[in-house]
Amino acid sequence: MDYQKQVEEFLPYQNDYDIKFVYGSWKETYLQIRSVMSIYLSLMEYYFNDEMTPFIKEAMSFTDPFIRTNAIIAALQRDIDVPEEQLLNCATNIESTEYFYWEILRIRKEHLFPIKENKQAYFAKSHLFLSIVHEHDFVPETIELIKHLDIENSYNQPIRYYLASVSYDDQIIPAWVGAYALEEEDDSVHMWEGTYLEDGQFNEKSIEEHVQLFMDKRENEKEEDASIVYYESKPKLSKWFYTWYLLLAIRGYRAFTTMDPVYITLTTLFAILIVSYQIYKTKLLKNKIEIIGNAVRYTEKDAHSQILLEDIKKITIQKSNMKARLLDRRSKVVAIYNKQNKVALEFPLECVSYDEFAFVVDELTDHLKEQPHIQQP
Repeated sequence: MDYQKQVEEFLPYQNDYDIKFVYGSWKETYLQIRSVMSIYLSLMEYYFNDEMTPFIKEAMSFTDPFIRTNAIIAALQRDIDVPEEQLLNCATNIESTEYFYWEILRIRKEHLFPIKENKQAYFAKSHLFLSIVHEHDFVPETIELIKHLDIENSYNQPIRYYLASVSYDDQIIPAWVGAYALEEEDDSVHMWEGTYLEDGQFNEKSIEEHVQLFMDKRENEKEEDASIVYYESKPKLSKWFYTWYLLLAIRGYRAFTTMDPVYITLTTLFAILIVSYQIYKTKLLKNKIEIIGNAVRYTEKDAHSQILLEDIKKITIQKSNMKARLLDRRSKVVAIYNKQNKVALEFPLECVSYDEFAFVVDELTDHLKEQPHIQQP
């Protein structure tokens, strides 16, 4: 019933559907209607009965490619026949190509995607189109892919960018789409977001000049990325530690009031332990853990040691060596192992907030083919 009410709001737009209207004069009203209809159609995948079949079939014939996509996905999930031309229409429409493929992947029926070769060219155009209409507030008239550039990222992984020309209002604007991952296949939809429009007009530079400008920009960004601090932490001395000094003062007063040699000896030993522990902790407070660029760096007494994120095999929490446990028998360390399964970096657990540290490492390495195993606290 809710879906039917939404269809009634949608139908007045049906015959006049135009991309320029969708992202222009209709933007404030139509996109909300589209979104809600898409949600209802998606829900029909899970809460289905035969009464929904005619609604799903009707939606597959609507002009809007996003609504058609959601209807087709619901149909495929519920064994409702989908004509080949409707699959092809959603797969080649610049609004829906990328979204349709992601949905096909989600339901694990990518074999039904009708474009079998050079899919990435369709994905790239669709991704650039949606990026422009949502981030730059204009609707491209045409998008052409001029050249693809296969390079490597800072982790030495193969990636692909597309140089594109975007026609709009008597202008031809240069743009780059990518970076697409090439490790598994060269026709993949998987990418790291790096899409942007260049300044100026496309014809102001040759293709070679556009490529050189792009490579110079990447080199500058690489230098900037290498200095970005993603995480920084130092150990802290608990404020409760100073209550031990209060207790020491009370014991010292009693010892020298009674002048009991045994009590004085025990109090002196107690004082030595507290002061020694603070000296140990004070030295530790100078230590620092940072994740800078693509490396984890540990600074101890002005000496630096580090490991690159892509070289990490696993991160574990384990007992510290005997020397450290003499001062704190509960002391633990974070051990970072390299690909050869040897400890490449080790630092006290109290140097970091481990949850935050592990989260940042996981976020920065989730694109790697071999992600490190990170022990949970």
